[in-house]
Amino acid sequence: MAERRECQRYIKRHPVVINAGGMAFKGTTVWLSRKGFFVRSQKNFNEGVPVDITFHLTEDSSCTLKGTVRFAKSIELFRQKNGMGIELTEKNQNYLALIRSLEQENS
Repeated sequence: MAERRECQRYIKRHPVVINAGGMAFKGTTVWLSRKGFFVRSQKNFNEGVPVDITFHLTEDSSCTLKGTVRFAKSIELFRQKNGMGIELTEKNQNYLALIRSLEQENS
């Protein structure tokens, strides 16, 4: 049976910094949606952890988002495949504008 998603996903790479509990992990998004994104990172936070996110829109522009880690994938031998699925709980207007532009490009 095919998996049905609530929101369309868009492949888009953006650098991010994920912060929680005094620790910060850098990563790069793989796909984005209105509800959240998947980020590749060498280290992960555990599922259920609330996170603060610095999302780099361009080299000179970033926005702040809040979310919760919904799943984390860690494979010791293949760290480039590690990452986290983040559900956004607070979105910034700049992030939403990026999603709207991706929706228009793909319609």
